[in-house]
Amino acid sequence: MSSRVALNGTQPLSVHTAKASTANQPIDEKHIDERDVLLEDEATGTADMIAMTHMSVSAILSNLRRRYALDHIYTNIGSSILVAVNPYKDLPLFYGDELLRSYVDHEHGARPPHIFAIAEMAYRSVTQQKCNQSVVVSGESGAGKTVSCKWLIHYLVNITDNQTRVEQQLVYANHVLESFGNACTLRNDNSSRFGKFTKIKFDEQGKIAGARITDYLLEKSRIVHQEEGERNFHIFFELLCGGSIALREKLRLTKPADFRYLNQSTVISVSEWNESDRFPLTQQALLVLGIEEKEQLQIFELMAAVLHLGELNFRDQEGTMDQCRVINMDQLSFVAQLLGMEPKVFEIALIQKSLHTVDGVLQTPLDAKQAKENCDSLARRIYQMVFTYLVHRINLVLDTGRGHNFIALLDIFGFENFDAVNSFEQFCINYANEKLQQFFNDHIFKLEEKVYAEEGITWEKIDFVDNEETLDMIEKRLGILDVLDEECRFPKATDDSFRRKLVKTLENCKYFRVPKRLRTGFRILHYAGEVDYEASGFLEKNRDQIQSSLVDALAQTTNPLLQDVVRFGTREASAVSSTSSSPCPSPRPTRSGSVSGHASPSRSASGSFVRRNTKAASHSVGSQFKRQLAELMEDLTSTNSWFVRCVRSNMSKFPNEFDEELVETQLRYSGMLETIRVRKAGYPIRTPHDLFVLRYRMLCDHVFKRTNVISECKAILTGEIASKCTQLESKDEGSVPETGVSKNLWQLGKTMVFMRESMYFYLEDSRKTRLQHCAVVLQALYRMYTVRKWYVHYRAQVIRVQAQVRRFLCRQRFLRQKRAAIRLQARVRCFQKRQWYVGVRRSFVVHQALVRAFLQRKCYLRERHVLVKAQAGVRAVLALRRYRRSRYVLTKAQAGARLVLARRHFLRVRRSAIFCQAMVRARQQRQRYLRQRQLLIR
Repeated sequence: MSSRVALNGTQPLSVHTAKASTANQPIDEKHIDERDVLLEDEATGTADMIAMTHMSVSAILSNLRRRYALDHIYTNIGSSILVAVNPYKDLPLFYGDELLRSYVDHEHGARPPHIFAIAEMAYRSVTQQKCNQSVVVSGESGAGKTVSCKWLIHYLVNITDNQTRVEQQLVYANHVLESFGNACTLRNDNSSRFGKFTKIKFDEQGKIAGARITDYLLEKSRIVHQEEGERNFHIFFELLCGGSIALREKLRLTKPADFRYLNQSTVISVSEWNESDRFPLTQQALLVLGIEEKEQLQIFELMAAVLHLGELNFRDQEGTMDQCRVINMDQLSFVAQLLGMEPKVFEIALIQKSLHTVDGVLQTPLDAKQAKENCDSLARRIYQMVFTYLVHRINLVLDTGRGHNFIALLDIFGFENFDAVNSFEQFCINYANEKLQQFFNDHIFKLEEKVYAEEGITWEKIDFVDNEETLDMIEKRLGILDVLDEECRFPKATDDSFRRKLVKTLENCKYFRVPKRLRTGFRILHYAGEVDYEASGFLEKNRDQIQSSLVDALAQTTNPLLQDVVRFGTREASAVSSTSSSPCPSPRPTRSGSVSGHASPSRSASGSFVRRNTKAASHSVGSQFKRQLAELMEDLTSTNSWFVRCVRSNMSKFPNEFDEELVETQLRYSGMLETIRVRKAGYPIRTPHDLFVLRYRMLCDHVFKRTNVISECKAILTGEIASKCTQLESKDEGSVPETGVSKNLWQLGKTMVFMRESMYFYLEDSRKTRLQHCAVVLQALYRMYTVRKWYVHYRAQVIRVQAQVRRFLCRQRFLRQKRAAIRLQARVRCFQKRQWYVGVRRSFVVHQALVRAFLQRKCYLRERHVLVKAQAGVRAVLALRRYRRSRYVLTKAQAGARLVLARRHFLRVRRSAIFCQAMVRARQQRQRYLRQRQLLIR
C-alpha cells in the first residue's frame, strides 16, 4: 500500500509501507518556534536518532520519512555515523557556498546533520589532533555513495580560501574517473563500476598537499555486454556525442546505435548526463592532469579501437570446422592501424591460438565463436589497461610526496543482487561489502564489548548480525576463493567442475546452499540477504587471461601510448607476482582492531597484464582482490573512522517517494538499528583519566594535587556543574525505555572515563563557559592595569604639553618678528639679484643669436657644396651624352668615307680594326662609368 503526503503544498510524497492501509499525514511547513521542542520533533523529526525516546523500527522509519519529506536527507546516529537518504533530485540550496561556510569551525550538533559536518569533523581531527582519518561511504548500488564522496571532496577542497593546484587537480581527477569508470545501471544513472580509495594528504597549515587514488576491480565485462536498461561506460557516449566532427571522422565514429558494444540495450542517452557538454570538460580535466592533447588523441584512438573491435565479424571457412577468417578486412585494417599493429599479424593473433611447448610454439586455429570471444577479451583487456594507466598518471600528478596526515575516502561498489544473473563481478562486489560490514561491526560492536569488558563498565549486551562465518566461508582455507583458485590451476577444469567441488566442500556450511532450481549456480547467505550466483564464467574471469598470441601482438605495437600502457601493466604484474610468491593467509581483523596476514601493495587487480603460466592462482583476480581488501582493512583500522550510510528511498529512482519496506530492509542488514541502540546504551566518548582531569579540572573550585586521578575524575563528574547535566537529562528522559539503556551519563573505568555524548557536550559547553568567564576576568584585570598605566602616563604628558605650549607661544612671537625681518631682507636681495639677472640674460641672448647664426651659416655652406657637386655631376653626364652622340656620328661618317676611299686596302684589316675599336669603346665606356659613379658617390 502507499499513501500520499503533501510536500510543499503542491507536490505529494509517496510513502510505501508494509501495512494494509495508511492514513494521509499532511505536514505543515509553517515556521516552527524553536522553544517548542515537542512540536519541532513532531514536524521535522529528530536530527540525531540517539536522542529519540522511543526506540523501535517504526519510530526510526517515521523519523526518516518526516525528514525526507522536508528534504532533510541527512540524519545523525551519534557523532561519527551519518545516514543519507537519496532524494533522487537536485537540492542546489543544500550545498551552496554559504551553507558550506556555515559548517566551518562548528562543533558537532551546532548545525543540522550534513555531509559537510562529517567532513568538518574529520578535517578538524586531522589538523588539530594530527591523526589519520577515514570516511567509509557504504550502501546499496544507487544509494548515492558517489555523490556523497564528491561533496566530501568539495568541502575539503573549498575549506581554505586560496585553492592550490593540487586541489584543482583532485577535482578534475574525480571527473576523469567518473567518465572512464562510471556507467548507467538499472539502479543508478551514474554508478561507479570500480572501487576507489582516495587518500587526501594535508600539510602543517591544513591545506591539501597531495592525494593518492587506489582503484579496485573495474567491471570490464561491461565493455562487451550490458543488460537491458543499462549501458556502457560514459566515455564512449561522451566521445561519440561530444567529440568534434573532425575527430569522429578520423576515428570513424558515427552514433552509439551503430556499435555492438553500445546498442545491446535500449538505453542510449541519460537525461541527467549531457555527454556533449561533458566531453570538453573531460578534455580539460585530462589537460590539467598533465595529459597533453596529443596523448589525449591516442587515448581516444584506443577507445575507438575498443568499439571497432566489437564490429569485427568472423566466419568459418567451408570444409573446415576449426578455422575461420575475418569477413570485414577493412574494419580489421583500421583497428590494426589504431592499435599500431600489422593487419596480417593482428588477424593471425585473433583467429589462431599459440601454445608454447618444449618443441616451440604450436599454432592452433580457432572457430568463429572462439575468435569472437578472443576479440572481446582483447577489448576488455585494452580498456582495463588504459583505465589502470590513467589512475597511475593521476597519482603521478597528485602524489607530490608532501603531507603528513591524511583523510581517506572510500567509495566502493554497493551490495548487488540482480534478478537476471549474478556472476563473478557481483560475487567480488558482495565479498567487499561483507568485509566492510565486518569492519563496521568490529568498529561499532565487537570493540565496544571488548573495551567495556576490559574497563569493567556495566552495560547490557546487544545482539547484532555477525558475518564472520560468511567471510570464513569465502576467504579461509577450503573456502570459495580457495576452491576457485585451485580449479584455475587445472587446464581442463570447467565451471561445472568448480560448482561440483564447491558443493562437495561446503555442503555442511549453513551459509551456502544449492537450490534445485539453480542447476548451474549456487546461493550464498550474505549479511544483506540471499544471492543466487551463476557459476558459468567464474574460472575465466578469475584467471583474467587472454591468448598468448594477443599478448605477443600487443608487445609489438608501434602505438606510443599502448606501448607505455603495456609496459606499465607488465611492470605491475611482476610486482604482484613477487608479492604473491609468499603465502598470504586470510586477513582477519582481530577484536583489538589489528589485521593479520600480508597486505599487497595498493594496486588495482585490474592492472595486471600477465602471460599464461602454471601459477595462475597466485595471479588470479580473486587472490589479488583478497590482498587488496586486506590492505584496505589495515588502512581503515589504523585510522579514526567516520561512517556515511547511504540509503535508497525507492527502487524506481523517483523523487519524493519513500518506500518504508525498502528502507527498513537496508537499515536492518546494515546494522543501523543495533547501532542506534548501542550508541544510545553505550558510552562513545572515552578519555584517559589524566587527560580528563587536565581538561576539566577548571570545573571544580578546589585545587587538584594529581595524587589519585580516579578520585579527581569522580570529583569532577559529581561536582555541581556535572550534577546539573544529570538532572536535566533525567527530566528529559523520564522513564527508561526497554532497550537496556542505563540512566548513568558516565562511568569510571580502570584507565578511562566513559561518557555519553550529552554529558560530553554539556561538559564541553561548561568548560567553554568557564574559560570564557576566566577570560573575561583576566581581560578586566588587564584592562584596569592598562588604563591606570595609561592615566599616569597621560597626566605626565599633559604637564609636559602645557610647558611646551607656553614655550611654543613665546617662540611664535619671536618667530613672527624674525620672519618679518627676513622677508624685508629677502625683498632687497631679490631686487638686486633681479637687476643682475636681467643683464646676464641679455648678454646670453646675444651670444645665443651669434652662435645660432654661425651654425646656420655652416649648415648652409655644407648643403651648398653638396648641391654644387650634384649639379656638376649632372652637367658632366649631359655633356658626356652629347659627346657620345657627336663622336658616334663622326665615327660613322669617317668609316663611310674611308670605306669608299680605301675599301680594298682595309678589307683585310676591317675585322681587326672593328674589334679594336669595340675594345677601345668598352674601355672608354668603363672609364666613363667609373668617373660617373665617383661623381655620384661624392
